[in-house]
Amino acid sequence: MRIASCFWLEWLLVLISASGAASAQACPPDGASNAALITFLRTAKERNSSDICVVKAIKQLQYAHSQKAVDVLIKYLDFRRDRISEEVETGSNSEVYPAINSLFAIGKSALPALAFVVGDSGFTRTAQDNAVRAIMIINRDHPADGISLLMREAQTSEGSARKALFSQAAILALRWCLGKDQNECESVLSDTNNPSRLLRRKNCLEVLEPNSARAAEHI
Repeated sequence: MRIASCFWLEWLLVLISASGAASAQACPPDGASNAALITFLRTAKERNSSDICVVKAIKQLQYAHSQKAVDVLIKYLDFRRDRISEEVETGSNSEVYPAINSLFAIGKSALPALAFVVGDSGFTRTAQDNAVRAIMIINRDHPADGISLLMREAQTSEGSARKALFSQAAILALRWCLGKDQNECESVLSDTNNPSRLLRRKNCLEVLEPNSARAAEHI
């Protein structure tokens, strides 16, 4: 009798433990508070949370116009949703890197953090490229402002490495300057006060050429 009791006690403990683990992995519920979403994303990578849950939390944070939301979203700029998580993506939110859409929705208040990513070599190249993309999408109505932001950072940053990161980002960002915006973007880039003043469009295209496949994917 005592052996049977011990068996059921151990089994109960296993069930409680499993239940706790499942709860830790649960997706944030619809209507979860911004604080809950931010807390979830801060620890999601360590807890190996499912991509579906991560995408859901990232999408919901697009309505959180706060610095805390921006700070956690930039850490997911290189998070690429898998095909399974497509079931929670619809319409214009089908972005492969969902953090881009959420940061775009937050708007210009996210620009300083995005610029920080571009100039910080501690982030992955994918995160930096996506930060540039987000900057240009936020400035979609006047893309020259995005180029200007990047060149201003190149001018004011300390250290040659950071300056080079911003200058290169400004050159690559020309891909978002189309039609009537192209001349204005190039004018900002080649301004005599800019460190890249000697660059011409031909040179820019030569820089872009090795990355044409990646550029095509992001456009």
